[in-house]
Amino acid sequence: LAIGAHRCRTLGIAGEDKEGVYPGVDFLRDVALGNPPDLSGKRVGVVGGGDVAIDAARVARRQPEVTDVTIYYRRTRNEMPAFEEEIEAALQIMGE
Repeated sequence: LAIGAHRCRTLGIAGEDKEGVYPGVDFLRDVALGNPPDLSGKRVGVVGGGDVAIDAARVARRQPEVTDVTIYYRRTRNEMPAFEEEIEAALQIMGE
């Protein structure tokens, strides 16, 4: 049994409510439920360095229509709060 109280946090910036912008938790949930958003021929940018951001980047990269995934984080890789193993796995799947 796993219980989570995940809610998406917003960035509080203009444009985050635009079409094609997906909160990480919502994106992961929709993909897990078999309802992934249309990412056809898209390059994906993920903002953040935590576990949800890294998971979202990995899941996005596995979508057959996605051509490229870039993670945007305001600090260095060493300062990312995500588990090191998750970061390494994300880098491998993205070919870096």
